[in-house]
Amino acid sequence: MNSRTVLRGISASCRVTASLVVLAAPMHPYAAGVAIRGAGATFPFPIYAQWAARYRNETGNQVSLPNANITVVHRAESSGTSFLWSDYLSQSSPAWKAAMGAATTLAWPVGVAGVGNEGVASYVQRTRYSIGYVEFAYAKQHNLPYCALRNRDGFFVEPGKVSFAAAANAAQWKSDADLVQVLTNQSGPDSWPVTGASFVLLRTAGEQAGRRNEVVRFFDWAFRQGGSAAAELEYTQLPEAAVALIRKSWADAGLAASTKP
Repeated sequence: MNSRTVLRGISASCRVTASLVVLAAPMHPYAAGVAIRGAGATFPFPIYAQWAARYRNETGNQVSLPNANITVVHRAESSGTSFLWSDYLSQSSPAWKAAMGAATTLAWPVGVAGVGNEGVASYVQRTRYSIGYVEFAYAKQHNLPYCALRNRDGFFVEPGKVSFAAAANAAQWKSDADLVQVLTNQSGPDSWPVTGASFVLLRTAGEQAGRRNEVVRFFDWAFRQGGSAAAELEYTQLPEAAVALIRKSWADAGLAASTKP
């Protein structure tokens, strides 16, 4: 969703979520080797070799990887998760941006497709030497390892509620346009670069005004009282500045948001 998505007569509210993490299936404990072969049809040996050499020079650690193909697991259907992942990659890699771009549906040249986060996580879980992307909760539920990612300021950050909140707090929350911003690749040393938000769209005009106000009162309660439930599902709440902006948009649209504590 971008800033052009919210139309006149619709009010938006959202909550922050870690939309995805990158997973990798565990390697066999005895698999090792210094040779790195191709991954599917892409054969990325040159870049892997460069990474390994630079890593060794900078850290003194020798990389030992198995001589095996890598299976890429991606979403089969249109997905906001795919959009956030490809948006991050488009900001990080000119080659990716030129070849793939950012979209909810991508023309993947390699790999296998899983339906939903559950499908991708299941594929990675049962496929050796595979890599994929899912919402953070699914990686936790499947006990899959995940990686740190480099954010826009060059810091390698691991996913978690603290880094999700850091990304949300780094964003600007000053006008209605900010309520529909894409939160990927925010600045800051602790910001997880693939953080996104879920949105609720509500009509501000038409029939059933009482029903609309009841929905607003529910989400107003959720902002104040629903933090613990969100945390259990690996979500983090929006910054107070964002919540205040949402409440202002409700008031501007004539929607009642007052509830009892």
